[in-house]
Amino acid sequence: MGQETRYRIESRRRAGYENPGHYLVRECRIDGKRYTAAKFLRSGLRPDEFELREYIQKYAAELESRLEERFVAQRTALFSWKYLPPELAAELERLRYQNQVMHEVLSVDEAAWYEREFEYHYVHGTTAVEGNTLSLSDTVSLLEHDVIPKNKSLREIYEVRNFTAVAAYRNSHRGKVDFTFIKRLHKLITANILSEPGKFRVSDGFAISGCDFQLTPAVLIEDELSALISQYYAQIESGANPFECAVLFHYYFESIHPFVDGNGRVGRELLNYLLTRSGYPRFLVLGEKRGEYLSALRMGNQDDFSGMVSAFCRMMLEQRAETVRANMEEGLRVLREEKPRYVRGSVRKFF
Repeated sequence: MGQETRYRIESRRRAGYENPGHYLVRECRIDGKRYTAAKFLRSGLRPDEFELREYIQKYAAELESRLEERFVAQRTALFSWKYLPPELAAELERLRYQNQVMHEVLSVDEAAWYEREFEYHYVHGTTAVEGNTLSLSDTVSLLEHDVIPKNKSLREIYEVRNFTAVAAYRNSHRGKVDFTFIKRLHKLITANILSEPGKFRVSDGFAISGCDFQLTPAVLIEDELSALISQYYAQIESGANPFECAVLFHYYFESIHPFVDGNGRVGRELLNYLLTRSGYPRFLVLGEKRGEYLSALRMGNQDDFSGMVSAFCRMMLEQRAETVRANMEEGLRVLREEKPRYVRGSVRKFF
């Protein structure tokens, strides 16, 4: 739990007043920026620790709400939004804020447990979308204890087991998306499944089930993929919203379909890598939501990119908002019960 997340009392000199005022302050740091909310308590006698705890219980919710609203307003004004309507954009940035605060206030062990449990559901979902029949229980047993499920093919087992190496590589990568990163992900995802994992396809005799458009010719794969990567980072530099850009990247990657097999699993890894690098939660595709996910992608085939990005945003909010907020609020509850800090002699201006 970071020091920047604690409540504290600050004494601040106020223009026109002889005595300093005492404020309850809640401060957090997100994206390298400091966000502060303060509540004036009183002048004169400084609150003691017992009074401070009462003030925290009384005003904590107000301070948290003000911090959140300030963050959402600043984030939504920061970007040029091309596809999401204002109300969805605001809810998306609210989720981003809550996700960041959640990771600030959870303990190291709690955060590790949360990420581990999410990984199990993510692996089960991203493989189930492609037809893997391992249950969630099978997936957990295989990944956590290397227990081989009965009556399952070697291909299905490797489809799940390979994600242990995928997660290790993905979590260690700190650079941009490039050919090396993409090919390495594919090599790990399809290890022991394909004869040449990590290699772009060289044939045009492939199609995406349920889609009636022509895939990128094999001879143009590298050119189109290179252009897609360049376009993504150029849009980010120009101030486009990272969530919108990540969803568009995912759609065009699947349209290029650079590999013989494994494009969906690689594409979702890339989508989540771009999202998490921009501070958003990871996107989860559950097996039972396969139709909704594929329907959203098909909107891009009709050039309905606003519909597609909005559908991805709604899926993200539906799957993550309630859990993230509940975990954040639990972490903040623990935070409020910790011994608060006093900052003495502060003469910073109140704004």
